[in-house]
Amino acid sequence: MKTLLVPTDFSEAASKAIKYATDFALLNNYKIKLLHINQTVSDPNMPPELVVDILDQQEQSSKEHIAKLKEDLENQGIQVDATVLRGFSIAGEIETVIKENKVDMVVMGTRGTSDIIEKLLGSNASWVMDSVHCPVLVVPQKTEVKPIKKIVFATQFRSPEAEFLNQTIEYAKKLDAEVTVLKINTHDEDEGLLNELNIVSQSQHSRIVVRNAPSVSAGLIGYLENNEVDLLTVIAHKRNLLEKVFTPSLTKKLAEHIHVPLLAYHI
Repeated sequence: MKTLLVPTDFSEAASKAIKYATDFALLNNYKIKLLHINQTVSDPNMPPELVVDILDQQEQSSKEHIAKLKEDLENQGIQVDATVLRGFSIAGEIETVIKENKVDMVVMGTRGTSDIIEKLLGSNASWVMDSVHCPVLVVPQKTEVKPIKKIVFATQFRSPEAEFLNQTIEYAKKLDAEVTVLKINTHDEDEGLLNELNIVSQSQHSRIVVRNAPSVSAGLIGYLENNEVDLLTVIAHKRNLLEKVFTPSLTKKLAEHIHVPLLAYHI
C-alpha cells in the first residue's frame, strides 16, 4: 500500500492539508503517516531540567493531539501511522523520515500565502525541491476546502512532462474533474511534445490553453485571477522551473493569488 506523509503542527493550515490527504487516501487506497516534530529548545540561559520539562510536556500534548487525529482517520477506514519526534530542524527531521520510509507523496499545510514561496524556494524548506523526489502537495491556510473539479497543469512543454500529465488526467477521471493544460508564452515551445500532449489530452477530462504574457509568472497570475482553479499542478525541474515561475520580483504578487492547493511533481 502506498503512503502519504502528512506533517502536522496542529494548525488550521495543517488541518486543511489533512482533509485533502484524507480524500486522496480514500480515493486511491493510500495509508497516511502523520508526523509531528517538537522543535528542541536551545537556550544557554535556561536550566537543563526546565528544558527537559518543557519538552516532556510538549511531547505529551503532541501525542494526545496526534492520537485524536489518528483515531478520526481510522474511523473513516484509513490505515494510519502516527509519529511524534524531537529535533532542532523541523525540515531536517521531515527529510530524514522521507528518506527512511517509503513515502509516495507529501501533503503539507502552509500558514500564509506568502509562506508558500518560502516552502518551495526558501532556505528553511529547500529540501522540498532538493531532496524530495515524490510529489508534494502544499495547502495554503486560506484555501477553501472543496471538491477538486478544476485542475490546472502548468507546463513549459518539456519532454518528461507528458508522463505527469497522464497521471494528472487519470486522477481527474477519478474525481470527474477537468484538467486545463496551461502553457504561458509560446516562443520556446517544443512542437513534438505539444503534439504528444495533444494526443494524451484528447479526452473529456482535459483541454490545452495557451496564453501570451511577458513572463510565465505574470501569465500564471493572470490565469489564476480570471479562472476558477481548485488545484494548481507544476513540474519541478531540479528547482529550475519553480525559480522561473516564481521569480523574485513577482513572488509577493503571486503569493497573494495562490489560495489553492499546489501540487509539485519532481523530475
